[in-house]
Amino acid sequence: MRAITIFLALAATAGAAAGERAPMPTHVTPWAPTGEVVEPGRVRLEYTVVAHVGAAVGLADGLELRLSAGAPQPPVQLFEADLALRGQLVRAGPVRVAVGAIGAAAWLGDSHDASRSSGRWLHGGEATVGLLDPRGHVAWSHRRLRDPDGTTAVDVDVVTASWVIAHVRVVGAVGRVRDARAGRCGVTAARATAPALPCAPGEHADVAALGVSFRGGRITGTAGLAAALFDDYPPVPLPYLTISVPLEL
Repeated sequence: MRAITIFLALAATAGAAAGERAPMPTHVTPWAPTGEVVEPGRVRLEYTVVAHVGAAVGLADGLELRLSAGAPQPPVQLFEADLALRGQLVRAGPVRVAVGAIGAAAWLGDSHDASRSSGRWLHGGEATVGLLDPRGHVAWSHRRLRDPDGTTAVDVDVVTASWVIAHVRVVGAVGRVRDARAGRCGVTAARATAPALPCAPGEHADVAALGVSFRGGRITGTAGLAAALFDDYPPVPLPYLTISVPLEL
């Protein structure tokens, strides 16, 4: 079942290059960490081609509710829906720090072996640290996702950066998804009656993305290429397009 969690994290990471010209507003997508949150009374809707939608709602000063659903990374047969509550702890000058709690459901299909297709409930947390400037930004996000029975757990680390060159914001990202249980061979579980944890195989995935931002009135977006290295999926660069629309409540 680790594959479902890894693919959910991988799909989110693969779009990590989402960004905008300064000032950089919050994106709904968790693959564009900045440390920002949506302002109170505002909503941000986002659509990523081919089939992934999301929304973030500003609940209070420094607090937002984010939800999304769809197939984040065709042709991988992953379908997911998630809900996250995010709060901003630090907003001082260029520094941003935000944390959040995540609940999700995912279904992963396998075109080679239908018996390996399955669904999973997941939950976890996230922390983001960012430095924002009108000329560019750099941010790091760490997330941990696991299933309720604790048999699956992965860590997701994403680093994103952008820089304005000749009035065009170039954005890029690198990320790694790894088995959080790797290296815990023989560790006894908290319950005295539970057996020692088995050795984890140490599965991981690497992702890279590069793109440019654009703006048309209030609508902003990012277009570029992203590629992922995981299992037997070929690391073919795939184009992506994200459109972001701000609304007022």
